Amino acid sequence: MRTNSLTKIGKELNLSKSAIQKRLKKMTDEGIVKGFVPLIDYKKVDDQLTAISLVRGKYGPDYAERIGKELSSIKGVCAVYFVIGDYDFIVMSKAKTIEELNSIISKFSCIESIERSSTFLSTTTIFEDISLFYSFD
Repeated sequence: MRTNSLTKIGKELNLSKSAIQKRLKKMTDEGIVKGFVPLIDYKKVDDQLTAISLVRGKYGPDYAERIGKELSSIKGVCAVYFVIGDYDFIVMSKAKTIEELNSIISKFSCIESIERSSTFLSTTTIFEDISLFYSFD
């Protein structure tokens, strides 16, 4: 974690930087904090395309877990959500090129349990907190 981040947190909580460091270490040692992730500003890295896909699966025993696992194993997929409604999953993908994005999306149709998908290409990112996509389980 960057020093100025600790200073910023300390100011918000009215604590010293060293007190924040000590508390973070304690929470890490106790397993409350499981890790730290970098927050990447994708505007400063290679151009990134973001796609949001609505995916409908074939209903069956454990279909949510099974299809969700297959979708999440595709390189470029950064989030898979099981939802209630006309579609079963919302899938977020990131790619550097349209060709790469097309390759990711075409892999959806290779999954036998998927009936159909509909994909939207994001033209502007208004807000994104990519750290929410990480799990340390």
